[in-house]
This record gives sequence, structure tokens and C-alpha cells, in this order.
Amino acid sequence: MDYQRESILQIISKLTDKAGAPCKKKVQKIIYLIEEYGVDLGFEYKIHIYGPYCMDLDYTLCELMTEQNLCITYTNKGHILECRDNINYENLDNNIEHVIDIFGKKTAVQLELITTALFAERHIENKSDVGIINAVKKIKGSKFSEEKIKDAIKLLKEKNYIK
Repeated sequence: MDYQRESILQIISKLTDKAGAPCKKKVQKIIYLIEEYGVDLGFEYKIHIYGPYCMDLDYTLCELMTEQNLCITYTNKGHILECRDNINYENLDNNIEHVIDIFGKKTAVQLELITTALFAERHIENKSDVGIINAVKKIKGSKFSEEKIKDAIKLLKEKNYIK
């Protein structure tokens, strides 16, 4: 198995141990944060309905299911992902582990806001808090309050994603 697929399974396994089996949306956002932290897993993200999204990652998750490495359960809480076998993540990249330690217990909706704010900051000229807030509002409408957006920006600054 290649590094990318092995890493995905390790990430899902680590997230499961930390906060229960994650949904696809949460995995999309965590891997985006991992990529933005400097770990190249080979995925490129675009903005989508629920924030940054990578079609190739979604396709790879489906392939992992087809290959019977991953089980996807469809629920009213989303597409829940579980590794079919016990995955050893002892050799998990320290940077990946660090991102999961910071964000692993966040909900998919919280991660949607955090990653949308980060995506916005990466793609706008005015990188001030006001610029990021305005960009998030443009992308998300009224889904998130200005206070919640400010909290997301503060967290991203504290964790050195934004200067």
C-alpha cells in the first residue's frame, strides 16, 4: 500500500481512537489541515458547499472501501468511516499526529468553519481578520456568526496556521 493510502487509514484509525469513527466531512477537513500544516499527501482542495473539499480524496476513500480496507456506513449524521482491520499508527508522521491532537475532537461543523477561514486566508489579498471574516461570510453566508469566525481565526493564529 502506498504512503497516501496508508496515511489515510492511519488518520481514520487515530481519529476513531480519539473521538469515535469520523464522518467523511471530518476526514476531508482534517486532511486539509494536515496538508496546510506542511505534510504533502498529494491532495488539492477547492472550496465547496461544506468548505475545502478534494474530489480525489473522496475517490480514494471510495477505492479503499471497494478494496475492503474501509467501511462506510450511511447514517443521518453523515458517511461514517471505519477501518476494517486494526491499523498500526505508531509510525504516524509527528506532524499528522500533532494536527489530530489539536483538531481531532472538533465536530465536522466546527472544522468546516475553521478550514473555510483558513482556505479564505490562503486565497484573498486582504489577509486581515476583517478580510478573512468578509471572505468567510461571502462563502458561507449567515451560517456562522462573526464571533464564531473570529474564534476560528484566533485558533488558527494560536496554532500557527495564520500569522
